[in-house]
Amino acid sequence: MCITVDTAEDPPQTWLQGLTTHNWDPSDYTVIGAGVKWNGWKTRTGLLLSWLALNPDAQYFLVTDGRDVIINASKETIWNKYIGTGKDILFGAESRGGKQPTPGINLHPFTLFQGNVGPSLRDTLHIPSHIDLDHNNHGMFIGTRESIIDMLTFVLDNSVDDQFGSAMWLVQQHKFKAGIDFDRELFFNINKHHSLKAYHTYVQKRQGQTPCVIHCPGNGFRVYNIIMKELYEEQQFIPMERKASSSAKSTAEEYYILFIVAFIVTFIVTLVVIMVLAIMLVKKNKKTGF
Repeated sequence: MCITVDTAEDPPQTWLQGLTTHNWDPSDYTVIGAGVKWNGWKTRTGLLLSWLALNPDAQYFLVTDGRDVIINASKETIWNKYIGTGKDILFGAESRGGKQPTPGINLHPFTLFQGNVGPSLRDTLHIPSHIDLDHNNHGMFIGTRESIIDMLTFVLDNSVDDQFGSAMWLVQQHKFKAGIDFDRELFFNINKHHSLKAYHTYVQKRQGQTPCVIHCPGNGFRVYNIIMKELYEEQQFIPMERKASSSAKSTAEEYYILFIVAFIVTFIVTLVVIMVLAIMLVKKNKKTGF
């Protein structure tokens, strides 16, 4: 079962397009959360846990982000690759861009968690030093019902940020066989540290084989559009978040222009008033003889 959370009224069309292109049956994927008010990342975690509780039959799940993800393989291909890993749960790998990992839970280039609070993710998963894909990205993971519920429950109880929460869970849990897809057999994250060139190198080394699931988090929308066009030879797609961002940018630019115009008009009016007052004062001084 493939799941994404999307609180917008309209579904993520390019995510759905990838599924239908690769012949997924409509009963094997779902979009949850339409119309729900977004209150931070805990909204996503809570919606996933609620949906899992209401749908007890399915036992394996692929969970991805929606509008910046491309599903690029059939259900059978993804299933076979996942089973081949021998893991209960597997996350996509992401790069720190050459930054040295910080001891403890502060595994990412952020500062939400600080200090020595246990072994690092690199130490826990025995990540070789030459691999710079040294942490998980929560935007793509696949696993069993039990492992996903355990992880999401931990995230909901221990972190306001699902990325940090899942990293903490990876370090601290010992119940499930958990891992990160460093070989990128299933997942390929393209963030600002792994550009379009890295993606093309990956494809070239695999003789044209493209990743099963492609994720362009953060500032990757330009790359997302390029890959969509390469894969489907159609018009470029702009995720809704980028549209919203562009709209907000346009609104901000309009306000900025209005501010500049208002400032100039105010300056001119003030200057005219000063000049008029100065002329009146001069005339008054001439009349009084001063």
